[in-house]
Amino acid sequence: MFEHVLGLIFKGAAVFLSVIILKIYFGIFFEEKQKEIRAFVVWIMYIIWQIIVSEINILPGYINVLISIAFVTIICIFSYDGNIGQMIMFSILINAIWMLVELLVGYLFLLFGVQIHYYFPQLLGSLLSKLLTLMQIIGLKKFFGNENIKSLSNKNNMVLLLIPIGSMFIVYNTFMINAFEENYQYILEEIKRKTNAKILMMEQFLLPAQDKEFFREDVFPKIMITRKLARQYADAFIPLDGIFAAACVEKDAQHWSEDGVHPTLNSCKLMGTLYANAFDHIYYKK
Repeated sequence: MFEHVLGLIFKGAAVFLSVIILKIYFGIFFEEKQKEIRAFVVWIMYIIWQIIVSEINILPGYINVLISIAFVTIICIFSYDGNIGQMIMFSILINAIWMLVELLVGYLFLLFGVQIHYYFPQLLGSLLSKLLTLMQIIGLKKFFGNENIKSLSNKNNMVLLLIPIGSMFIVYNTFMINAFEENYQYILEEIKRKTNAKILMMEQFLLPAQDKEFFREDVFPKIMITRKLARQYADAFIPLDGIFAAACVEKDAQHWSEDGVHPTLNSCKLMGTLYANAFDHIYYKK
C-alpha cells in the first residue's frame, strides 16, 4: 500500500513538473493567449498522456518522442501567440533538452550501480530529470530576462553544434549512417533559413581505447560527413578528432580521456581554448 501511494506521489510530481516546465519555457519566448477552451483541452490531454506513458510503456521510444513533440507543439500553438515555425522549433528543442537530461540521469544511475530497470529507480529518474530540466529552464528565463541580453542584435547569435559520441553509441538507431547526413543537413538548413546565427561546428571524436576501437568503423564515416557539411554551412569548424589524434602523439590518450569517449579535465581545457579561438575568429576576424 505504501509503495503504491509513494509511486502515485512520484508520478504526480513528475507530471506537475512537466506542466510547470512547459509554461515557464514557452513564456520566455512567446506571449500567452487569453484562456481558450481548446488550449485547456490540449493541456488535459497532455497530462493524461504523461500519466499513460508512466504507467504503460508499450510503444517504441521514437513513437513516444514523436507523440510528445506533437502534444508540446499543439500546446504552444493553442496557448501562445507567435510564429508557428518558431513554435515548432522551440517545441522540438525542449524535447531534445529533456532527452539529454534523461540520458545524463541514466548515466549517473549506471555510474552508481542503480538498477534502472526496476520500478522505483525509473520513477526517481523521471522525477530527477524533470527537476534538472526545470533548473535549466529557470536559468534560461533569468538569462533572457536580462535587459542587456534583450538588447543584443541578432547578428550576435551563434549556434554550437556537437553530437556527443556517447549519444551516437547509446541511441544508435537515431544516428544510423543512412539518415545521419540527411538529418544533420536539415538542422543546418533550418538554422540558415530561419535565423541570422553564426554556426560553429565541432566534429565527433573517439580517442584510442581498446574496448572502443570497434566503434571507429561506424564513427569515421560520420566524421567525414560532418566535415563535408562544415564546409557548406559552418562559419568556423573545430576538427576535434584530428586535433585529439595529434594530441595523443605528444601525450598518452589517458591524459585526454580515460575511456576514449568522455573527456578529462585536460580535454575540457583544450576544447575551451579551441572554442574561444573559434569564437574570436567568427566575430573579430578582419
